[in-house]
Amino acid sequence: MQIPITSFFKPKPKTAEQVSLARQLRDEQIRQYELEKQKQRKDDAQKYQIMKTRMDEEEMRLDSYEKTVTFRRNREKSQRQNGIGCQVTPLLYLGSVESSNNQGWLDLEEIKVIINCTRECSNDEDATREYYRLPISKSNGSITPYVKELMAILETSFRKNEKVLVHSFDGRDRAPALIAAYFVLKNKINFLQVSEIFKQKVWEVNIKLSFIGEINTFARSVGASKERPIAYSVAYNPISRFV
Repeated sequence: MQIPITSFFKPKPKTAEQVSLARQLRDEQIRQYELEKQKQRKDDAQKYQIMKTRMDEEEMRLDSYEKTVTFRRNREKSQRQNGIGCQVTPLLYLGSVESSNNQGWLDLEEIKVIINCTRECSNDEDATREYYRLPISKSNGSITPYVKELMAILETSFRKNEKVLVHSFDGRDRAPALIAAYFVLKNKINFLQVSEIFKQKVWEVNIKLSFIGEINTFARSVGASKERPIAYSVAYNPISRFV
């Protein structure tokens, strides 16, 4: 039987000094990695601040409905390409899995709480933030079992003046459905009224019919199933009533 050549070479045990040096080298590599990561986050935050300022200035110059529609589409495209979420109210944001892991943008917006509305997406958890999961299935899920928990998390965070990001895979279905349910129950409005708010502040969403049915059930439970005119303050500034 042929003896493996490795049998003739037995590594010498490392001395205490060698072990100590290896540990120091590893610790230094970790330290350098963390420094580089922090620098990248700061650089990203500065880049996103410039983008945000530019878009805010451009929005102030809009003077027609057509320009507004085009601007919002271009803004959403830019936000999605750069892994940025959108602000729904002063303390509430909607996003995708990319924006939930974009530490530079999260730092810029000072978002402290992340709510993941998926089963399949993971978060690069950061020690400075709180993370929650509401595991809604993409294909046959229901939002009803998770609305009460969402409301509790949001109310607790808002009382502490903490900003919250609610996200799903692409921010088009599960996350906006939960946010819509929150608005309906919190403010006793119906889904059509929430849709008007979304048109002004949120990305183009595609909430599936089963979720809309659940939201309408919530609306009926608070007596908001019938269409009511939206108050001028909401139509003009949709974030004014929602903290």
